[in-house]
Amino acid sequence: FDAIAINFGLFGKESTEALLAALKERLLPGGRIFIQTLHPFGLAEQGAPYLSHWETDSWNGLKGEYTEPHRWYYRTMGDWVGLFARLGFSMQELREPVNPKSGKPLSLVFVVG
Repeated sequence: FDAIAINFGLFGKESTEALLAALKERLLPGGRIFIQTLHPFGLAEQGAPYLSHWETDSWNGLKGEYTEPHRWYYRTMGDWVGLFARLGFSMQELREPVNPKSGKPLSLVFVVG
């Protein structure tokens, strides 16, 4: 592939590493993976410790009758960068879209290749 996009779809710990390793093998030379994910500062700002850990979240605000919470693996910025380095990716770009009203980051966009 020339390009692969993952939009808020990496919620596991080992599964994220396994998926990225498999996708790396399928990238053409010069290809890029675009990953948009939750900004790690957002959860820390809500009082959670700034360390990688499993987080349980609810489906509040979404349509539907959800009864069970979902879990996702929260990574710090350093752990994201370390994961990419372990897998042999090089960071091509990092973007941090910001809410224009609050001035706070909305998400992270990694571009790795």
